[in-house]
Amino acid sequence: MKTLLIRVLCLVLAFGVSTKIAGADVSIELSRPSDFEVFQRTDARTGEVIVEGRVAGGEKNVQPPGRLEVRFLGDVAPGKWEPFLTNPGVAKFRGVLKVPAGGWYQMELRLVDAGKNLAESRVEHVGVGEVWVVAGQSNSANYGEEKLRTSTGRVSARTADGKWQVCEDPQPGAGGRGGSFLPPLGDALANELGVPVGFVSVGVGGTSVREWLPRGIPVTILPSVTGRMVAVGKEQWESDGALFDSLAGTLKSLGKGGCRAVLWHQGESDANQADPTRTLPGPLYRANLGRVIGDSRLAAGWPVPWFVAQATYHVPGDEFSPEIRLAQRQIWEAGLAMEGPDTDALTGEMRERGGAGVHFSGAGQRAHATRWAGCVLPWVRGILDAGKSDRVDGPVRLAPAGVFSDRMVLQQERRVPVWGSGVPGREVVVEFGGQRVAGKPGPDGRWRVDLEPMEASSQPRVFSISDGVTRLDIRDVLVGEVWLVSGQSNMHWTLSHVVENAAAELDSAQVPEIRQFTVRKGGASAGPVFAEGGWHRANRQELLSGGTSGDSALGYFFARHLHGTLKVPVGIVNASVGGTPVEAWMKEGGLYRAMVEPAAPYALQGVL
Repeated sequence: MKTLLIRVLCLVLAFGVSTKIAGADVSIELSRPSDFEVFQRTDARTGEVIVEGRVAGGEKNVQPPGRLEVRFLGDVAPGKWEPFLTNPGVAKFRGVLKVPAGGWYQMELRLVDAGKNLAESRVEHVGVGEVWVVAGQSNSANYGEEKLRTSTGRVSARTADGKWQVCEDPQPGAGGRGGSFLPPLGDALANELGVPVGFVSVGVGGTSVREWLPRGIPVTILPSVTGRMVAVGKEQWESDGALFDSLAGTLKSLGKGGCRAVLWHQGESDANQADPTRTLPGPLYRANLGRVIGDSRLAAGWPVPWFVAQATYHVPGDEFSPEIRLAQRQIWEAGLAMEGPDTDALTGEMRERGGAGVHFSGAGQRAHATRWAGCVLPWVRGILDAGKSDRVDGPVRLAPAGVFSDRMVLQQERRVPVWGSGVPGREVVVEFGGQRVAGKPGPDGRWRVDLEPMEASSQPRVFSISDGVTRLDIRDVLVGEVWLVSGQSNMHWTLSHVVENAAAELDSAQVPEIRQFTVRKGGASAGPVFAEGGWHRANRQELLSGGTSGDSALGYFFARHLHGTLKVPVGIVNASVGGTPVEAWMKEGGLYRAMVEPAAPYALQGVL
């Protein structure tokens, strides 16, 4: 690039006529860029650097003479002085310079008149590369066991006052005082993409998605930590909006197209809470996160891309919540965000205190970074190769039907259909129990393959679906008996509704081989959708996690009897709604189309 493309956006508060004054005592005061600031590139080759400041000094009421010139020094920078502002006789200036991607650059600005330098200003490190906003709870912030620092020297982080610094833990702007995954992630991105990387962190430990909502959105289930919630009515609360304002303010301050994407890691404080009444059901998690994503884009003024991780891990024995993980997956499938890493899979030595804690060890922080890089790098390369902007248009992606989720039970001794949506023509491969079957989506994106009959198995195994671009691992999958239960209230009601000794029954419900999937799409006017819900194990916490829309008591007792008699895992698919007429369940009825038809191909032993 032979010249810099310069746009001076605003010139304000003139002091009078510019006059040539020999030896004038003037200075250039730069407010931006700051040292180590990274600007998001607009395409593979270039980006826009914002330059703001003022020319100050000179004799009273007499304007300094000359013009401003700028240059960038670096491996691929022009290295020559270019005119920036021909009349610096103003208190403030702001310009946008189109600069080659790469760096670090040294940026120099000078005031010249008749070949003489009157003043100079310099920024030692200015980058044009990749900028990422990082949000969520503790594992997005500074709660890791080891404080890390960039090893490449090409990664920086923005401070709370808008300045930038070398990326080292704890990350400025985020909660906590420990380590994070950002230095190794930044190094991986910088090495792979060949440009500087900047992070803006706003994550806060222990936060529910409910606390990230904008002010004014009522919620009926309080999070476990209530300091950021405000009572607005009887059993109604809303967020104080502080976390959302922090996120929205960050996106607005970066400007339109000012970051590559938001990286979201959150879910632990909504899943499997010690008080089950504070656990957020999956559909509400999905709705709340969708609102945060949508409103943040409105506040930013452009469709900021998001990546959402699967994150629900607490401690050994409570490794993940299938309902929140399913909700996070459905956010991807709806096109609201792209697929982040499955961080629940980071267990054992990847967690602090020898595996006993929720936060990451140093090894876990690095593994976390590797997983994030594996998600975002192919996407960035695709954007750069295609030369297109990073708009979110709800891209077509691999998505199995919702009933295929963590902790599911597959029917023994029958062919097992597996189906979903994907990219037309792109082969989908399903692997489980030593079988590997493949098929291709048709023009409408729908696909289906069948697994051969299998024997019952209580061994938790991984069920994998992939298409060469996306791979989805569904965990803790068993094989046994599967039954559909449906109808109205006496099938729908939960243990706490209908059983006199419900507390004792719940306390004794410790049968991990019994699983129940509660379809949460209801209403006679509902349209056809893939089944929505989540698989629960038979224990107090998971049986209650859905509240009034939770697991069927009749379904649970039926499954308990079958399990005790047959000694195999039992899965119940619960599609029931109280007070419904038989017409709604007929083939053309709304409940049939919304709750039965989407799950109908699932292999079953029978129906109650």
